[in-house]
Amino acid sequence: MIKKNIPTLLFFFITLFCQSQIDRTLIPKAGPPPSIEIGDPIEFELENGLKVLLVENHKLPQVTARLILDNKPFPGDEKNGTYSMTSALLGKETKNFKNGKLTQKIDFLGASFSVSAGGAFVNSLSKYFEEVLEMMADAIINAKFSEKEFENERNKIIEIINSNSKSVTQIARRVERVLSFGKNHPSGKYVTEKTINNVNLEDVRVFYKQNLMPNNAYLVIIGDFKAEEVKKLVIKLFKNWKKKTESNKNWNSSPEPNQLKIHFVDVPNAIQSEIVFQNKISLKMNDPDYFPVIIANKILGGAPEDRLEKQLREVKGYTYSARSSLGTSKYTKSRFRAYTSTRFQVTDSAVIVLLKEIKKIREIPVKDEELKNVKIKYAGNFVLNSESPSTIANYALNIKTQDLPLDFYKSYLSNIEKVTKNDILRVAKKYFNIDQGQIVVTGKGSEIKDKLKNIAFDGKLIPLETYNQYGTKIKISN
Repeated sequence: MIKKNIPTLLFFFITLFCQSQIDRTLIPKAGPPPSIEIGDPIEFELENGLKVLLVENHKLPQVTARLILDNKPFPGDEKNGTYSMTSALLGKETKNFKNGKLTQKIDFLGASFSVSAGGAFVNSLSKYFEEVLEMMADAIINAKFSEKEFENERNKIIEIINSNSKSVTQIARRVERVLSFGKNHPSGKYVTEKTINNVNLEDVRVFYKQNLMPNNAYLVIIGDFKAEEVKKLVIKLFKNWKKKTESNKNWNSSPEPNQLKIHFVDVPNAIQSEIVFQNKISLKMNDPDYFPVIIANKILGGAPEDRLEKQLREVKGYTYSARSSLGTSKYTKSRFRAYTSTRFQVTDSAVIVLLKEIKKIREIPVKDEELKNVKIKYAGNFVLNSESPSTIANYALNIKTQDLPLDFYKSYLSNIEKVTKNDILRVAKKYFNIDQGQIVVTGKGSEIKDKLKNIAFDGKLIPLETYNQYGTKIKISN
């Protein structure tokens, strides 16, 4: 029995000896940041201008296709909702599928399918992909619009509008956009029952004919397929999609604020206050500031353990959550936002904490340990998200539509790693702009308005203005 256990004992002592040679007081050196390999796409363009990217990935027996229409955004007008109505109707009826047959077929194949005025998405098992892509092409190119479906979808949208009419969150988001951009701007427009009733079936048909165009479209297909076969399939299905000329789209934008103000919206049924600090920014994904500013935002309010949440939830006990976000756009300005919701009694105090945290990241260098930890968490989330085929498809699309270098995602994590404390301070001063910002507070006026009148920051009283639930300033008579 003893002889039989000699190999086991020998293995035990060797393992113990090796472990004893490791100095566990030393922190292991970090390896190089991983790179994300999305595959080099096979690219081609149809005569009608449709740009196609094919990426073979044989890890799973499935294929994902994403079509995006890279049109300029649409300004607001008296028929806001035309885009929404077109999106709601697309996929209902086509040249080859009527009365919900397309949806039934998709369900039968166990595929995912969506289509809108901005593009389409499909995902299916490899063996069904040819059928599913054919349905995508049919829904985009051969859409049919009936009066019956039009009325059904309009009623659904009106029902949603009415159900949201007293939602404090919906009111707050609408007013924030209007105050930042203006009602005519693509990012400031909103849909009401009146504007949706101004839309008729012919408006939808005209919108569809004018705006769904192949020469502004990108199609990315990634997954388990043979590129040459899929290339032939794409040409067959999309070659008859007619090329068009994009219409001019013009809009006005609200001027930049020159003074920090509180913009208050009274919602009598509110049970808590919605608080937002916002300022407009100009940021594109190919901007040199892109990586520093997304890390700066991550530190301030981009995750559950961010600075805003630590102060507003853990230290002060004012809220359950506090976040910040920033947008990118190649066509318009976007926004930096820091936001939370809180009870009436501490609304004014929460505003001050929010502003103090924004000021702090603009003026005090971030500590080495905090920056290091944020980078590690960001990298982990990025790698995890990159496992999804649909995410990889989005990466490929971004490279084309956002004018990014071909190695943008391969070098993504190394660019994150290069961000320094000085970078954080620099971009925070540039993009988190208190002096040209707006504080928007939406809540119950009888509980919070008097407190808002007395909020001071940096020794100055912050002026208060009042707005209705659609972003129109209310003149207060003396």
